[in-house]
Amino acid sequence: MAVARKTSAFTLIELLVVLSLMVLLFSLVPPLLSGSLSTGALRSTAHQMAAELRQARSLAMVKQQDVVWSLDMEQRVFYTQSSNPTRFSEDINVTLTTSATDVHQGVGGIRFFPDGASGGGRVGLSALEQNYWLDVDWLTGQVQIVTD
Repeated sequence: MAVARKTSAFTLIELLVVLSLMVLLFSLVPPLLSGSLSTGALRSTAHQMAAELRQARSLAMVKQQDVVWSLDMEQRVFYTQSSNPTRFSEDINVTLTTSATDVHQGVGGIRFFPDGASGGGRVGLSALEQNYWLDVDWLTGQVQIVTD
């Protein structure tokens, strides 16, 4: 008489279910991660721009001459006369509101004066559903980051 032994093993159906769930999870994770990376890139770009705007104001006061912070939306870079251009991501939408006198050949700018004042302006940055605004006060030249 043969004794039946019970072995513990996975059936083919169980393995297929587990593999299907793993494939589903791996297909959902990358889009979630890319969204958080875009948000991080947006925040980083906003802080970089704000720092360079503040530096342009300080430079104008130290050199006692006008300094223009420039934004080239076609080339996707921002810079001052004394700095190297900083590139920002294609995923970030940018708007610039400034004086018409500080727009030349598709490049807009915000002008800072030797007394610390500026021509004023606003830079809008957005990606996914997050927005940052860099407000430059025309009277004081102060730069402020605003989010929603």
